[in-house]
Amino acid sequence: MKIAPLKTVECALLHDQYSPIDGADLFDIVSKAVQKSGIAPLVSRIATSGEHVHVIAGNYHVLVSQNRTPLSQEGFAGCLPLPITNMMMPDAAARVSRHRANTFVTVGKGSLPGAQSNAFLNQVMGDQFSFTEWSDAERAMRLCHAISRAVMKAGKVSCVHWCPSDHLVSPEFFAEVERGPSMTPLYVRPYLFSSVGHLRSGVPIGMVGNGAQYLIGRPVIFNQAPVDLDWMILRVSNFVDMCHLRGSVIPDGDSMGADASEVITVRHIAPTRDQPLGSYELTAERVAKFGIDGPQVREQRQVMYDPRKDPVTGQSRELDPADPIDRAIMARLKEREQLGLDKATDPFERDRRAGDRDEEQAEPNIGAPARRATPFGKRQ
Repeated sequence: MKIAPLKTVECALLHDQYSPIDGADLFDIVSKAVQKSGIAPLVSRIATSGEHVHVIAGNYHVLVSQNRTPLSQEGFAGCLPLPITNMMMPDAAARVSRHRANTFVTVGKGSLPGAQSNAFLNQVMGDQFSFTEWSDAERAMRLCHAISRAVMKAGKVSCVHWCPSDHLVSPEFFAEVERGPSMTPLYVRPYLFSSVGHLRSGVPIGMVGNGAQYLIGRPVIFNQAPVDLDWMILRVSNFVDMCHLRGSVIPDGDSMGADASEVITVRHIAPTRDQPLGSYELTAERVAKFGIDGPQVREQRQVMYDPRKDPVTGQSRELDPADPIDRAIMARLKEREQLGLDKATDPFERDRRAGDRDEEQAEPNIGAPARRATPFGKRQ
């Protein structure tokens, strides 16, 4: 799947004091993470000072620098003031303010470290030094996360800045996210907004999923709706994960939902000067849980998405306990079975009636009939 060009995957670990890992131990951490990732069986070390580790691993290069100075406050200007940052980590400003050292993990593409910063090479080579396919970017992100987690285990970290999505999170969140069904909650940072000027229970809220452009090619915008914040954040993650499962973005005008009580329409918004990548817009047309009942939504049959089948062909497949995604699906299926959430019902499918639509339209046409639904309830 094509994504917006991503030059490097970077993660900053903030420390209250400078206490570097021994260079040999740090090299061992990087080597083991690379080998476990399957990117390359061996790494080639590039000469650096004893406190840093720089290696070539296949078609990737990895730099872990241990710095005895704090990061500039300007680098947190985009994430520190955000409501989501302070909801997740109320003392975020204090943690950033008191940090005195950092460990910076960088994973780049190609075996020419520094090429991304060379203006001439960038002009000649274009995006060849950038991640432009999700499969490559995902490997780099997982490697960056794995190295960062290993460094965290070796020394105290006050907070973590995941740079691709500009997401500032606690060490606990950073560790816990890998135990979930996907890493999307880290890779996509919610930017919340509301036309009423504040974010309180019961008022309409909207969300921009920053970082989604490096997962599915464009940012994701969930239009304002009177729903719970956690529900909206989860549905954006569900949308991204479903696109990855099916190997392509849910088509323009189709809809998705966790079950028959939800219809969330997907629109592909064309690029503009202000938004050169365009966006994927989600609109809650009907969500019974929050009393949203769009009269324009018609339905005949719904086919529940089954993660044990290929999302494109519909062919059955066996879940692999050795695969982390399949393991998460199996755990979720077991949990839902215990809760009685997947009892058999008469299947039905939502109407896939195509209507005239303007591809350049900036806002979704709320009056348009929903097309094919893509439920994703088993992976939420």
